Amino acid sequence: MPLTKTTDNKQTAIKQVAKRYHALSYLPQLQEMFSLIHPHEDYSSFGKFELHRRINHHLLDTYPGEQAIKFALFEAYKAKPLVGAFEMNVNNSRLDFLTVNGVTTGFEIKSSL
Repeated sequence: MPLTKTTDNKQTAIKQVAKRYHALSYLPQLQEMFSLIHPHEDYSSFGKFELHRRINHHLLDTYPGEQAIKFALFEAYKAKPLVGAFEMNVNNSRLDFLTVNGVTTGFEIKSSL
């Protein structure tokens, strides 16, 4: 489903971006998503990394969805001596966050998206 630029509500645009955004988005997809959130900002000089950074920052600050929860998990575990991974396939399921260090812990996040 394509993103719609006819949103009259910024929160609707943010929700659209939150549903479609992921770390492997290509530059044209990122540009389209960024233009929904900031329709009057010139982003033509932004590379993929900068668009990811800005979209991530915006979603984490304004949208209480899955990305914010994943970031909180990352913050809670980043200083611990373990291996962590996002979006891991396990049997017929997909874990949102997995930690391994003698004990394996998996997290499945449910959000209002």
